[in-house]
Amino acid sequence: MGVVAGKYGKEYYLKMVHEHRFPQELWRELGARSLFGFLVDKELGGYGGGLPEFVEATRMLSYSAATLAYVFVAQNLVSRMVAKNGDSEQLQSLLPKLMVGDVRVAMGLAEDAAGSDALGVSTSAERVSEGYRLTGRKDYVTEAAHVDAIIIVAKTRGDVRAKSLSAFLVPSSHPGLSFTDTHKMGLDFLTLYSVGIDATVDSKALLGVEHEAWGYLSETFALDRVALAAMLNGVSARLLEEACGYARMRVVFGRPIGANQGVQFPLARAHTELLASQALVDSVAKQQSTASQSFTADSAAAFYHSAHSAYEAADVALQVKGAKGYIEGFEEACFRDIRYYRIGPLSEELSLATIARRGLHLPS
Repeated sequence: MGVVAGKYGKEYYLKMVHEHRFPQELWRELGARSLFGFLVDKELGGYGGGLPEFVEATRMLSYSAATLAYVFVAQNLVSRMVAKNGDSEQLQSLLPKLMVGDVRVAMGLAEDAAGSDALGVSTSAERVSEGYRLTGRKDYVTEAAHVDAIIIVAKTRGDVRAKSLSAFLVPSSHPGLSFTDTHKMGLDFLTLYSVGIDATVDSKALLGVEHEAWGYLSETFALDRVALAAMLNGVSARLLEEACGYARMRVVFGRPIGANQGVQFPLARAHTELLASQALVDSVAKQQSTASQSFTADSAAAFYHSAHSAYEAADVALQVKGAKGYIEGFEEACFRDIRYYRIGPLSEELSLATIARRGLHLPS
């Protein structure tokens, strides 16, 4: 990962942001090294890495390439999901292509009407003679019109269980899908779409067991929170390093601004929060069971704290640079990107609710 991170730094990140372009060069580099199979067992052709190693690799990449590290996280979790739940055909034909980046897959779960209630989705899957008919709508699907396939999560009609969700791998080229792009505040290197769905798919499109997708989805989302927390750690570290370097160099009224406690104290607070966040993320990553309630709660805590500490680091870094931070550039772009992670993929309110109910066992 060190070689890749060394090639794709701040300048590359800003180029992708300003050009509103997916980081294709970084993607190809990661794929050429099979780094999208980081969490896949060696027996299946993957790297065989554990969560602590994945966290460290994500931090290293995000320190260099900022939030572009998202593409590394997202594809790795899709690869792991297929490796853990795919049938023999999906393991043989799809998984190898995922690990080298020849196939890109997006996640279609969120719906505007359901908000943070993942189990409240209204997209349905009905058994028909050809397989399944999927109808509904997905919102906030990253890169939906540009990927090869979308994992569409749907409720199975006729099943009354609250958690009766199934997941389907649907080609983005399917004629039953329609796309509407959405403009957003940050993460300019990624496009965002709403996806209209009225598609009939073969039974082979099912990923995992019918009705049972919530189990592996919830585990994947918990892993996602830890990895994204690590990504935010890496971005925070780079922002604070840049801000401290500027504070040492910038001379006003005959002295470096870094000599003033008004500059020192906010940087020191942000640095302390970063250290605490890194320690929390590392502790959570070392847990043995990733499917337990305690891991779900602790991963939410790690994500919550990292999102807040990263927001503080971005805000302080921008403030230290003053007008130079506010104009279009590294601090400005990171500030816009980081702000998203207090909203999603798990809002800070839902993070706290998860900690309260799963970690503290308070009533729901």
